[in-house]
Amino acid sequence: MKKENLKAFFLHLAISVFLFIVMYLFIKHKLYPGYLFHIDGGKQGLVIVALVDLVLGPLLTLIVYRKGKKGLVFDLSLIAAFQIACLTVGMYVLISERPLALILSYDGFHSVSKSNLLLYDKDNNMFEQWSGNGPKKLYVKLPVSRDERLKLQLSQLTGGPLYIREKLLSHFDQGDFRVSEYSVKIGEIIAMYPEQKDEINRLNQGFSDSGLSVSYMQFTAKYALCYVAFDNQKRQIIQTLPTTQC
Repeated sequence: MKKENLKAFFLHLAISVFLFIVMYLFIKHKLYPGYLFHIDGGKQGLVIVALVDLVLGPLLTLIVYRKGKKGLVFDLSLIAAFQIACLTVGMYVLISERPLALILSYDGFHSVSKSNLLLYDKDNNMFEQWSGNGPKKLYVKLPVSRDERLKLQLSQLTGGPLYIREKLLSHFDQGDFRVSEYSVKIGEIIAMYPEQKDEINRLNQGFSDSGLSVSYMQFTAKYALCYVAFDNQKRQIIQTLPTTQC
C-alpha cells in the first residue's frame, strides 16, 4: 500500500468523522432525544449512516487513489457524490421516521411517526395543534365507566388504535389526567423480568428516597417493548427500566 493512498484514506476518514459527529449530535439531541435514541430507531439508523460515512467512503478512496492517475478527480468526485447521496437518503429516512408524538393509551405509551399516520390515513400535521418542541406528549382520554372503556377498546377493531384518534387526545398539561388508569404495578414488571428484580427494586427505592412520585408504564417503541418510570408531578417519562429489551 503506497503512502499516497494512506494519506488520501486518512484525509477522507477525518472529513467523514467530522460529518459523522455532526449527524450524531443532530440525531441524538434533535430527532431522537433521550431514551428514544436507543429504543425508537435513532441508534439503529446511526449504525447505517456510520457504515456509509466511516467505512464505505474512505475505503473506496483507498482503493481508487493513485497520484497522477488519469481521471482521478472524476473518480473521487463519483465517490463523494455516492457518499453524499447515501447519507442524504439515510438522514431523510431518519427524519421521516422520527417520533412525532409519544401518546399514552390504556396499554401504555406509543411512539407515533409519520409512517404510523400514513398507515391509518391521518394528516401528517395532526399533532401541530399542540405546542412544544420535539415529540408531543399526549394521552388518550379514557371514559370513567368500565363498560364505556371496554366499548371504546373494542372499537379499535374497525376504527384503528385509540392513540391515532385526534378527538380522544389531550396534552398532559390539559384536562383531568388520572395516572392510576394507565400505570402498571412494579410487582407485575418484576414477575416478567425476575432476573432484573434487584436492579428494578434499587431504581424504585432511589425514586422513593428522593421524594419522587413515580408510576410505571409500558412503552411500545420501534425496536423494543419497554417499561418506563413516569414522574406524576411533572407528567413526563424520566427513565427506562432495566429490562432485557431496554
